[in-house]
Amino acid sequence: MNVHPGDLAIVVKSDIPEVVGMIVEVVSGAGIQDDEGLFEWFVRPSAPSRCFLPDGSIGVLELVGCPDAWLRPLSGLPIDEETREELTA
Repeated sequence: MNVHPGDLAIVVKSDIPEVVGMIVEVVSGAGIQDDEGLFEWFVRPSAPSRCFLPDGSIGVLELVGCPDAWLRPLSGLPIDEETREELTA
């Protein structure tokens, strides 16, 4: 699995072009697999947003299913940790 419930993730692939690059919160397992046999998660965008759906209609993304393979976790240092090494250009 690429992500787990509670993770913040970035969408790296989607049938809806506006969704690629979107930051989402992984809410829970959808308990289903998509047409390609990939495990899906329920994800929530950081803010509800409108997009064009594959059938040409306009939808609002609030809580949607997304295959695990299309998500990458966002990671980094926790806010309260300090970086001990300075990077130089």
